[in-house]
Amino acid sequence: MKSDFWDTSGLLALQCAKDLFHEAAESAFRSGGVAARRSREEFYSAATGRMGIPPVIAVKLLTELDSFFKWLPANDDSIDDEILTAPRRGIQGRILYDAILSRIAKDHGCKVVVTANPTHFRHVYPSAQIIDLTLGVKPEMRE
Repeated sequence: MKSDFWDTSGLLALQCAKDLFHEAAESAFRSGGVAARRSREEFYSAATGRMGIPPVIAVKLLTELDSFFKWLPANDDSIDDEILTAPRRGIQGRILYDAILSRIAKDHGCKVVVTANPTHFRHVYPSAQIIDLTLGVKPEMRE
């Protein structure tokens, strides 16, 4: 798949002007992309929780993404595999969510991941090209 895969952190940065990585996300955004359908629930949770966005606004921000992103489904067997193999791969805590997202990206043939959690994705999907929003996005990062 040629579309960039956007992690939930990237989607939040793109939609929320007060996010630390908003400018980098806008710079990384071309004309759309793909994301895991599971990111919708994480987006809403983070937006209304740690980011303090009112629920009605969070839903509006989330549904605005529907015009630009294709939402990729998860394969239940792949999710189970990520959970069951997590201990031997050194995955624990919240990185499991990114391991599952990376598995969805891999299952759909995505090679580029846009994220503000680069260390998580380098650990769970080392062969991906990571667009690291924490560094800003420079033209040379796009090969």
